[in-house]
Amino acid sequence: MRARRDVTIPERNMKKAILLSIAGLTPQVITETLYGIHTEQQENHQWLWPEEIQIITTRLGKEQILLGLLTKDSDGYSQLEKLCHDYQRPVPYIDESTIYVIPDAQGNPVADARSKQDHEALASFIVRHVAELCAQDDIVLHASLAGGRKTMTFFLGYALALFAREQDRLSHVLVDEEYENNRHFYYPTRKTHVIPGRGENSQLDASKANVTLAEIPFIRHKHMLPKESLTCLTTRSYRALTKTQNALQYRESIHLSFNLLQREVSVMDMVVDFRQHPLELAFYAMFATQFKRYGVYHFHKPSEQSLDLHLTDLLLQQLERIAGLPIRDYSTELAQGDKRRFMAEYEQRATALTERDIPMRGGGRQDIARTYHELNAGMSGKFFSDKLNKLKRILSQALVPELADLIMPAQVFDKDNPNQIRPYSTGGQQKSPYGLWLKAEQISIR
Repeated sequence: MRARRDVTIPERNMKKAILLSIAGLTPQVITETLYGIHTEQQENHQWLWPEEIQIITTRLGKEQILLGLLTKDSDGYSQLEKLCHDYQRPVPYIDESTIYVIPDAQGNPVADARSKQDHEALASFIVRHVAELCAQDDIVLHASLAGGRKTMTFFLGYALALFAREQDRLSHVLVDEEYENNRHFYYPTRKTHVIPGRGENSQLDASKANVTLAEIPFIRHKHMLPKESLTCLTTRSYRALTKTQNALQYRESIHLSFNLLQREVSVMDMVVDFRQHPLELAFYAMFATQFKRYGVYHFHKPSEQSLDLHLTDLLLQQLERIAGLPIRDYSTELAQGDKRRFMAEYEQRATALTERDIPMRGGGRQDIARTYHELNAGMSGKFFSDKLNKLKRILSQALVPELADLIMPAQVFDKDNPNQIRPYSTGGQQKSPYGLWLKAEQISIR
């Protein structure tokens, strides 16, 4: 059944007012909330009569909403239409397309969320839906906590705290005890309307009920969220969002776990896939390994006039780990200025990596040959910068840029005191060494 859409938006606010409600098996909370808006509007014009109603519920809840709220009775009116007729209000737009059924862990409509996995999916769905609504500038959102399970209402309220703008509001409805949860009561009628009470042979007059809309104040945290939080929610879960937020606020809680054979890096249980980017993974692991081993390690980006064989050797060691090959470490010889054995075995190492399907760039023979010659005399500043930029793109796409910045190799050392890691900043310091913002205990490599 499709309700009438003959709605006039108030001139003083040309934005579309949407009522978003959580509902379980009691669709009455919708009409109770609408009645509360009507009565509050008589004195408080901050409450807007909704142009559209959206409901988040379960499969069983949707059935009850369609039957109890939108199905016409013998008089030809639904309960929603009766309320709007009684109080001379336009009927908000609502049909099956604006009733959203929560998916279970497999993405199927859930009858009633019972498992831990279902609650994870429920949280992600509710928070994502609120984030999408609050991202639309032409919408004013009124969210109601009057129905639904405690977990559902918690996630709705928390989502408002995360994403709500100044104009968005949160409410609950207070109903006289004898009318509350009475499936025959939908709203206080204008005239006497007798309905069954709870007890046997008990009757109530719906017109005598007291229903009050109560605004719920909340602290808005939208300004604290990364700009990409909504994008994060479209591809990841609510749990991932909370972990990201906690990591941004408590940097010491971040943990990086490198699985080089699987070609992946886990960040707070969020996995970044490097299967198509072994060279960037090796470049990243080069920093992580040295910081894990020594606690503090200086990586100097080669200047335009210089090439660094030591960096090439460190990079090849990580590629050998990724390929499952024996590690050849020439650090001692190179530090002493002896590069003969390194150069003699360089081509052999590159060939072994190629045979293990570890291409150094794009996968083609020409790419491999080009990279081989590029690194043959040592790593250049251009190569260093290229890998750094590519790594940042990979991490930013898999996570959010703010978190990527925290775990990226960067110029972390104070330029005036190279042994001191400076306070965290996304800005660099010219000519200062590169390293990681993380401590050795925050890194694991296998």
